[in-house]
Amino acid sequence: MPKHKVPVSITNIPPTSTCFLTDLIPPEIRDRTLRQLLIKRSPIVIRYIRPRGTPGEPENRYYISTHREHPHHPGYVHDRAKHRWVPSPLRFTALLQTCKLINTEATQVLYGSNEFSVCDEETLMGFLKMPGAGKLAIQKVRITGYYFSMLDRPTFWNSVLPLTNLRTITIAHSRLCERSFPRVSLEELQRLVMPLMKSLSASYDMQGLTASPVDVLQVQADFCEACNCTCEVRHKWPNGGKCPKPSTDRLAFDERHVELVRSVKGTLENSLRRVNLDSEQQPKKAVRRRLRG
Repeated sequence: MPKHKVPVSITNIPPTSTCFLTDLIPPEIRDRTLRQLLIKRSPIVIRYIRPRGTPGEPENRYYISTHREHPHHPGYVHDRAKHRWVPSPLRFTALLQTCKLINTEATQVLYGSNEFSVCDEETLMGFLKMPGAGKLAIQKVRITGYYFSMLDRPTFWNSVLPLTNLRTITIAHSRLCERSFPRVSLEELQRLVMPLMKSLSASYDMQGLTASPVDVLQVQADFCEACNCTCEVRHKWPNGGKCPKPSTDRLAFDERHVELVRSVKGTLENSLRRVNLDSEQQPKKAVRRRLRG
């Protein structure tokens, strides 16, 4: 039969659904199910794998994990009972690969309702550079490392500007302590966080939130050798050494920690005050430019 005379088939059967999860399960139940599956009690660790066997200096591949993994054993976790590396279980992030709607809903729950932990600021910067808009929903970040701080560099604070939903950045006490290793001063910190204060203030006002950007920087009461010791030795790196007669005083550390938290909050308040003052003066400056023109 010629092609132009082939009859066209007609059917009354409706097309099948693209995803039974979106058609048969109400949005409220989907949201509750996703929260039970994706919200973790402990912080989700951001790790990276350094590719091998490639010429030059390859970029690290960042991923999130809730298991104890090692960069040299990707895809495996260490079984303490068997004392060997075994294949890692199925990742909970596989749920994001079902369909577009589930991916959108699960991404908001995964990144917006969990706390993410990184060993240093460089790891967080590399993770945020990876493609994917879901990371912009991150609200809680915890930096657990003690060395190689990048708090004094504008590149770190500029890298977190896209996180308009950010609520807290938890940093160890020793990273901000002036008695311990050399860190960023509070005067310099006030200047560096001004763009972040401006971005978060505008985002909070647009969303109608009562939260204040001043509370975004939290100081964790970790062990600080300089604040926890009562000797007269200056615990400064690299000139300072170990304490000859260590004598810890927990009450003294608690007082110094409260003082540091108060100083950091005052620094952020001054930074936010300057941001508000600049925003009020911008219309006046624009009027002056028009009059001069």
